[in-house]
Amino acid sequence: MIGIGASGKQYRSETWGDEEVTVDDKTIMYAGNEAGSQTELINPNEIAAMGRRPPTSHRRQPDDDDRGFYRRLAVTCVSILAVLAVLIAVIFGIGRHRQSIIAAKRTECERSLVGLDDKVVAYQDLVGGDGELASKIADVDVKDMTVVKQLDIEMASESPATVNCDVSSVEEFENRIAQAKASSQWYDEHTASLRSAIQAVNESRHAKQAEDAHASLEEVLRNADNILTSAQGHVTDEAVWDDLSKLIGEARNRSGETDMGRIGTLMDDLNARMDAVERSNREQEEQARAEAERKAQEAEQKRKEAEAKAKAEEEKNKDKH
Repeated sequence: MIGIGASGKQYRSETWGDEEVTVDDKTIMYAGNEAGSQTELINPNEIAAMGRRPPTSHRRQPDDDDRGFYRRLAVTCVSILAVLAVLIAVIFGIGRHRQSIIAAKRTECERSLVGLDDKVVAYQDLVGGDGELASKIADVDVKDMTVVKQLDIEMASESPATVNCDVSSVEEFENRIAQAKASSQWYDEHTASLRSAIQAVNESRHAKQAEDAHASLEEVLRNADNILTSAQGHVTDEAVWDDLSKLIGEARNRSGETDMGRIGTLMDDLNARMDAVERSNREQEEQARAEAERKAQEAEQKRKEAEAKAKAEEEKNKDKH
């Protein structure tokens, strides 16, 4: 088909292969060298026009579908980047939060160790001090031997392992804090039970000492009674005998005395008063013996004088006869 354009040029339609094209009279057609190849059309006017146009990309201009695809791709990338940013922020926040928790747990652990260290020192001082002294008390020196056995059990108790805060995770800190609490409770309980056992041993020893002291006092009082009875009326100084008698009465009235110092002082006073009475009694006995000897000597002297006088009278009578 042939037509006339607005410029007066003639155009015609031709079919090349499966494609219908419109060419003018200046269109040059080239056939390919290979069989079955398409014919290439070269229009000089179009070539000149192409030379005057600015260069353009050889890529195909995107259509609406391509633009939608790229928009969706951009939105998806931005969304992914936003999600990644949120995830990074969350992870960073979780990390900072975890570090703050670890710092708090470390502080809590260290504080629990400060209190625990004080309890450990107090328990060790008790074991090495009063506990060691009380453990030297034999069962024969106490009134109740079971308290000595209980003290031995307390002294043989094994202390908990040492706790430290040289860890790095929250779980490990919580474990160490729990260990510190358990150890703190152990030291609280065993310090109290050890102190109670020490006190029981000391009180039992004191009771045994008081019992022995009262037995000794009773023996001293029996001796004092015997001395007082035997020396009654046989002392050079009745005042010492009266002093002993009064002190015996006072001692009888203090039979419930628990102060070992006062019981010891009382026995010392009784012994001193008994010694004074015995000395006075010995002096009286010595004086009595001396008086008896003097009287015996006087009697012997009188006897001898009487014998001599009688003998002289007899001799005198013989001379008269």
